[in-house]
Amino acid sequence: MFSRAELVDRLRGAADVAEALAARADEIAARLARPRRSLHEQLEVTMDELESLVRAFNDACGRERRAAAAKLRHALARERAWRRALVRVERPIAALGCATARLLAAARASLADAR
Repeated sequence: MFSRAELVDRLRGAADVAEALAARADEIAARLARPRRSLHEQLEVTMDELESLVRAFNDACGRERRAAAAKLRHALARERAWRRALVRVERPIAALGCATARLLAAARASLADAR
């Protein structure tokens, strides 16, 4: 067991980094709120369209089925594009998650060294 003073000493740097990461997370979340919301809305519209196109495809035959399949392929391409855009927008959040994981690993290592 560590005393309070030992814990404070060993984790002093980690606490400062954690505070900086938390502040950065708040800043990024505020900056990305509107773009993320917009992309989620676009994805929702596209998913609704996909459901409708799948029903139309399933109900179609012959030439209508081929036309429905083409529309479905285009809608699927849009859906993939929206998802890629969302991943790009959310990269800063993912980077913070990685930084937080590294900080946690370093803090654990710092505590494990003393045992």
